[in-house]
Amino acid sequence: MDGDIDSGMAMITMAHMELDSLRKSDIGELKSFKEPPDAVVKVMTAVLLIFGVPRKQHTWDTCKKICAQSDFLAQCQSYNKKYTEEKERIHLEIKRL
Repeated sequence: MDGDIDSGMAMITMAHMELDSLRKSDIGELKSFKEPPDAVVKVMTAVLLIFGVPRKQHTWDTCKKICAQSDFLAQCQSYNKKYTEEKERIHLEIKRL
């Protein structure tokens, strides 16, 4: 289990580093997908998990609505990496994607 947590935390750390390179035009391109590639679906499912969106609302339309929020990037960048039991559960769910 510790290996899963470490691996999940490493994935989150890498994602935070990648966020710094995103631009608004990248988010616009993301929203333009009618049928996104599998990798995009996995990343956006992870975002929905982190944002606390109920699983039954994990749809591409929900992803596009989240991306359309004016503070979407800021919300992603400010995600607190501090350990909590809830965040451990989210990291494990992300690992299983």
